[in-house]
Amino acid sequence: MTIKRRTPEEDRAAAIAAFAEGAAPEPAPAAATPKPVTLDGPARPAPTSAIDEEASRVSLTMLVRFPDSDLPVRLQRLAAADDRSKHYMVLRALEAGLAVLEARS
Repeated sequence: MTIKRRTPEEDRAAAIAAFAEGAAPEPAPAAATPKPVTLDGPARPAPTSAIDEEASRVSLTMLVRFPDSDLPVRLQRLAAADDRSKHYMVLRALEAGLAVLEARS
């Protein structure tokens, strides 16, 4: 293996300058100024019931970590049997389970 000798500092500076000259020039700024972005979208409708008010404070996403691989495998089998997505089956199973738990209390 050979050791490459460094080029003299003047040669490096000239090479860098030549490289910079070959670069594309910076684009000119746009003539028209862009419209400012406003966050005044449609207002969220006012809650009409206690359930609506509670739902407005609850997140619509959740990360579920299964204790073992039994539940995800069973959910995947059910989804494949019904030709549905795993997401759909998880929501269906959660709704059914919640209905049973609510009926008990």
